[in-house]
Amino acid sequence: MFGGLTPKHTPKHTKHILTYFRIFLKNRHMCAHITSAHSCLFSKSIIYNYYMPITKSAKKQLRQNPKKKAQNDAKKMEMKKLMKQALILAQDKKTEELSKLVPNLYKAIDKACKTGVIKKNTASRKKSLIGKKLSALTK
Repeated sequence: MFGGLTPKHTPKHTKHILTYFRIFLKNRHMCAHITSAHSCLFSKSIIYNYYMPITKSAKKQLRQNPKKKAQNDAKKMEMKKLMKQALILAQDKKTEELSKLVPNLYKAIDKACKTGVIKKNTASRKKSLIGKKLSALTK
């Protein structure tokens, strides 16, 4: 099936497999060559989708996962974009623009935290960093 990879190797275990193997996808005429643990983690979705779900709930979950991933990625990218803008404004010492951006940044961080995209401590650390930068500029 996977060139020596048996079904007992679930995605959790594939990150430990460092041997060279190919995954042939049935519906596409392509193969993914995986040579390292990093690549195995990257191809996790390919391995998940290779096995067809049997139960109705598993089929629904297979449909929902890409949608949820897209939503989570959008929230994370929005937060990162605003964070980068805020750090650049703080570095350029543009206090007024930074103070206008901070509420939107806090909102994005809180949304990401609420939905589980980032953890609570990570959210508070990011907010604290921006708060410190802003208070240092206003002094």
